[in-house]
Amino acid sequence: MIEENVKFNWLAHPHSAKVFVDAETRINPSEVTSSFIFAFKGEDILLAQVYSRGWDLPGGHRERAETPEETIARELFEECGTQTDILGPLGHIELTLEGDKPPQNYPYPFPTSQLMFYWGVVSDIGTPSASMEVGMPKFFSPDEAMKLDCIKNHKTMYQEALKRAKVVAEKLALLA
Repeated sequence: MIEENVKFNWLAHPHSAKVFVDAETRINPSEVTSSFIFAFKGEDILLAQVYSRGWDLPGGHRERAETPEETIARELFEECGTQTDILGPLGHIELTLEGDKPPQNYPYPFPTSQLMFYWGVVSDIGTPSASMEVGMPKFFSPDEAMKLDCIKNHKTMYQEALKRAKVVAEKLALLA
């Protein structure tokens, strides 16, 4: 298991965050507020073009009756028009807000919430759901991906997910 402390520039409220990279991560699904996926085709990662923040990992907030895995399936289809061929847990981030309680409409519980991360393999890009939130998704090579904030913010998880995707790509090449 890899554990590291990080700060996120996308979160305006004072906070601390612990990243846990561990495929054996087991969290009570009701504590997971959001789920995200590092989805690969070979070594290339699929990213969603989210109008409010640019290129980002597919994912988002869990709806009340969803499991974290169902959130990934829904968000990946909505944002990228595709589904996973392979899906596995990667780790999670424990996000703790510091200081005063944020306003009522703040999207995360106070003081602690869990963001779940997965890795997966996809065959191709589809057409995202008609939405004012996202544009056309795109695959990025590892070199291109490392220049993007959404990957730099989650570098340790990205590197572990890429390792797993490479193993799958090698095994699939052997079967071809």
